[in-house]
Amino acid sequence: MTKQQSLFSPANLALTVQIPPAPKLVPHTNWPYPGMTPETSAQASAASTAAYQEMLAAVIKAQGARHLMAREVLAAVPQDWRDLCGAYAHGHIANWCASAHGIEITWTDHEGKGGHLGYRVVEVEAL
Repeated sequence: MTKQQSLFSPANLALTVQIPPAPKLVPHTNWPYPGMTPETSAQASAASTAAYQEMLAAVIKAQGARHLMAREVLAAVPQDWRDLCGAYAHGHIANWCASAHGIEITWTDHEGKGGHLGYRVVEVEAL
């Protein structure tokens, strides 16, 4: 690897990642999901937005080249986002968002006893 390419390594790029702040929770007072309170309905919605996916991408990129499991991604989610989403916070990034941010998704099988998803930032090629 040349010195130029090392400037674009996931570890170096991790230093430049800024995680966006969580938006304000607005309860769904007029149209909550069936069986949910207005607040939990809004929390569930917040955890499925594109903004949440973008935040997860930033969290993964901030970790550099490490291979992360979903539970490790969730552990790295900032507290303001955890507060926003409550019990609906998760560490699973959608494929469309992952590929747009240079994040590789892998599946690790546990010999027929389930498995887990893993996330890793792919090396960026120097121009």
